[in-house]
Amino acid sequence: MKATGSKVFLKREERKSAAGIITPLTKQGLAVFTVAAVGPGEWNVFTGELIPMTVKVGDRVVADVTTAPEIVITNKKDGTKTKYNVVPESSIEMIVDADEDVQ
Repeated sequence: MKATGSKVFLKREERKSAAGIITPLTKQGLAVFTVAAVGPGEWNVFTGELIPMTVKVGDRVVADVTTAPEIVITNKKDGTKTKYNVVPESSIEMIVDADEDVQ
């Protein structure tokens, strides 16, 4: 999988309770994701220079789930299916530090 332009592939983070119940980290239309893939960036139409991406693979980010369409990618070798949300980088609200928790 390879993202193009300023697109970012996001994998939604989930929490597992002590009872084993898995719930997505979602609040008021925003969700916490891990960045799975990023495009190279966007070209500045005036200067012709590439504007590099701010986020990188592995970053934890908060994005609006209503603007993040979900796609499913199936691995042809083993048949596993993985869900991703695809957004332009401009739809990401913030990058969350590793030592921060979002509630």
